[in-house]
Amino acid sequence: MSDESIRLSKRLTELGPYSRRQADELIEQGRVRVDGQVIDTLGSRVLPGQEVEILAAPAAVSASRVTLLLNKPAGLTEGDDGVAGWVRPAQRQAHGASNILFLKRHLRHLQLATPMAAESSGLAILTQDRRLVSKLLQSHDFEHEWLLWTDQPVDAPQLARLNGLRSLAGAPLRPFKLTQQGERQLRLVLREILPADLAVLCAAAGLTLARSQRIRVGQIAITGLAPGQWRYLGLGERF
Repeated sequence: MSDESIRLSKRLTELGPYSRRQADELIEQGRVRVDGQVIDTLGSRVLPGQEVEILAAPAAVSASRVTLLLNKPAGLTEGDDGVAGWVRPAQRQAHGASNILFLKRHLRHLQLATPMAAESSGLAILTQDRRLVSKLLQSHDFEHEWLLWTDQPVDAPQLARLNGLRSLAGAPLRPFKLTQQGERQLRLVLREILPADLAVLCAAAGLTLARSQRIRVGQIAITGLAPGQWRYLGLGERF
């Protein structure tokens, strides 16, 4: 851009009764076109002769702090941008429980409220709400439901041994329920987070954990989300 260019947000404040913050929100919402092309990057600049158009608002809600439900694929780890790098706008569930309008700022300051080992897959709760992070991490009110797959068949004595465990790696274990779903598949329901210790749990009965998937936290299940897909927590949904 030449020296004649100005910030797109400044042009918007000249075109209508918008504050700089409102102009930035219009850009983030994808409601600004320059010469027919949607521009949603803050800091973009325009020339005096370029045509700037403001699109009508969609019938959606803009949320200040959001919580996202993601079906995390196995092997996914945090990069330089943290867990925000796990969320791809194009992979949002088309028919989610919420009509919240996606804004780029929803990816800022996201925290993982339900820790998971890198090799685990399934439901991950990502949120900008620090109170929710503390609530999910510290409270024992929420069940975590996992599916576990082992490298070898599980027999009745091994299952009984697992259900009898009251401590793991020297730390006390809250009561949990482990049931057999298949020859090599188990269903685990517990009220604490053991992302790194699921393999240790299986090893206590001489089993090797091959795969683990969290399918529910509290009342929120992974139902309908494909691997890598995400949606917003609906305004009326509760854990």
